[in-house]
Amino acid sequence: IPMNGRPSSSGAPDPDLVAHAMAHASAGRLPEAEAIFRRLLRSHPDRMEFQLSLGAIAREAGRLDEALDRLGKAVALASGRVDLHLQKGAVLFQLGRIDEAVATYRRAVALAPDLDEAHHTCVYGLLRSRPASIEQLEVSGRRLLQDAVEPIEGIGRKQSVRPEMPS
Repeated sequence: IPMNGRPSSSGAPDPDLVAHAMAHASAGRLPEAEAIFRRLLRSHPDRMEFQLSLGAIAREAGRLDEALDRLGKAVALASGRVDLHLQKGAVLFQLGRIDEAVATYRRAVALAPDLDEAHHTCVYGLLRSRPASIEQLEVSGRRLLQDAVEPIEGIGRKQSVRPEMPS
């Protein structure tokens, strides 16, 4: 099995080498997985999934600056992938770069306005960054406020209870 990390004649990465890297990562052998993903990335610098994998490994190892760099490159290669924006936002949040995290979450919301996770992470970032006003929360649309309303059983009819908003 050729595991040299070189592209095959079709230009695709060696599937056995990719499977080998994934097996190491799944088993928690992150240094081994990282070494293989780095080899793969040298041969295939335009492959988003290798940047993403290296970013996830760096984040797991606590190397947040490197994780952010890798996720930024992954986003540049596949800017329409909401999950990449959410992961990048999470690393920015961990680094304490809240305003940048919120901006990244807003891009995720713009890409997937129907994805609850994008809305929730955006609002969470807003709430953690500074006291949020209703206007700031509306970045994700009124939908969030509607989702926050819990129907409860009242006397013979349903009523709604709105959560308290921070002042």
